[in-house]
Amino acid sequence: MKMQVLYFSKNGMAQQLAYAVSTELQCKCDNIPPAFPPETEKVIFIGMEAFSAPAKNIVEFCKTLNPSRTKNVAFFTVAKDDSPALDSLKAMLTANGVKVVENNFNCVVKRSFFKSGNITADDLANIKTWASAVVESLKQ
Repeated sequence: MKMQVLYFSKNGMAQQLAYAVSTELQCKCDNIPPAFPPETEKVIFIGMEAFSAPAKNIVEFCKTLNPSRTKNVAFFTVAKDDSPALDSLKAMLTANGVKVVENNFNCVVKRSFFKSGNITADDLANIKTWASAVVESLKQ
């Protein structure tokens, strides 16, 4: 299955999750915006830190996605709670004809003023399991 993992990471946490997914699925991993735009992908996994509104470059990148670039998008996020704001991105992709995988992965990381949280080994194992399940669901 043709797929790739793309991410935008200000503090490295989304990057850690992205590398875990790409290693598990044995696919390409790149920053957003990617060096080369995706073409004819079955699924693109998009990762970000969602401590506030999605970064401008993620929004701009999602605007470029359409069914000739990818059939499906699956989001994974790092956030301070279990409900990151992805509704606007999901609506944009759906309007462009791209199917959004319903169950996005959210890694809850508590942050304080002086300290950012950390990704744990359990988080990495959980995202690998989630990514494999997404791929299996798209094979059907």
